[in-house]
Amino acid sequence: MDFMDLTTLLFIIGVVMFIIEIFTPSFVAGSVGIGFFCAGAASFFIDNLNWLIFIGICGTAITMFAIRPVVLKWLDKTGAPTNNDAMIGRVTKAKEVIDCDSGSISLDGVVWQARSVDGTEIAEGTPVEVVKIDSIILYVKPKNS
Repeated sequence: MDFMDLTTLLFIIGVVMFIIEIFTPSFVAGSVGIGFFCAGAASFFIDNLNWLIFIGICGTAITMFAIRPVVLKWLDKTGAPTNNDAMIGRVTKAKEVIDCDSGSISLDGVVWQARSVDGTEIAEGTPVEVVKIDSIILYVKPKNS
């Protein structure tokens, strides 16, 4: 394969990887695309295929482990809590008396085991706020405190 063919092929594969990245926004294909661009740029100066493969792998690895985390953090603008973290701060009513050993609340139609965060007894029907989660137990405090 002659010089221009290899260089062109490396840049075309890099562009294809960026097109794939459009449909898979995890910046993995983009990292590989940058690796191909690095190898393509190096092919202007280096004729050895083994070195070009090494440069492509290094470009991909550096992008994947150094730049990708920064890009993913920059893209995640929501910062919205998900899963269990989304329950912290939610307010509901105690389904039964809650103390340090027993009790329950209902969130979104699901009954959860609940414990008083400070060990005080919370009467049934009292508004409570979820303070922390430990496995399947929600720790709550009365909303007015």
